[in-house]
Amino acid sequence: MKRLKLVLKRIVTFSKKPFYAFYHSKVDSTSWVKGISSIRYSTIGKWSFVNKAVGLNRVEIGNYCSIAANVLIGGMEHGTDHCSTSTKLSNAPYSDKITKIGHDVWIGSYCVIRQGVSIGNGAIVGAMSFVNKDVPPYAIVYGAPARIAKIRLPEDIINELDKSKYWELPPDRARKVIEEIEKSFLK
Repeated sequence: MKRLKLVLKRIVTFSKKPFYAFYHSKVDSTSWVKGISSIRYSTIGKWSFVNKAVGLNRVEIGNYCSIAANVLIGGMEHGTDHCSTSTKLSNAPYSDKITKIGHDVWIGSYCVIRQGVSIGNGAIVGAMSFVNKDVPPYAIVYGAPARIAKIRLPEDIINELDKSKYWELPPDRARKVIEEIEKSFLK
């Protein structure tokens, strides 16, 4: 009886945990993926956060990234030059392009980012954006299709951030590097 109670307790505990599907993917142990997400053929770097209801297909995500809920990145794209669009009726291959998300990127809710697109370090993608072209580092983009609103930091700060490679450091050290750069430039 005691053993049965322990098994039932474990089942109840497990059922309360968020559900996500990893298929041929690697997520660093320091990163967090919230429930009901599908991650296929993808990698997620260190200290990143992926919120719920996110779909990733053939995506490489850097360190310190924040991805809001209900985002689709690198979704399966069907060929359009065949008679049928159904996967049951056509042998047309899916696109195998890799979508690359740099370090310290923030992607807002309900974004769609096409396969093969690259998003540079420090970029911000506004909520409900459709990204079909590469996004330069430290740019803020939004809209459908996404357009550059501005580059969020001056070039000298961007150069110092890139030189420091703070995204390779653990959070306590990375925070100190960023604070020093901010003190030097933002007086």
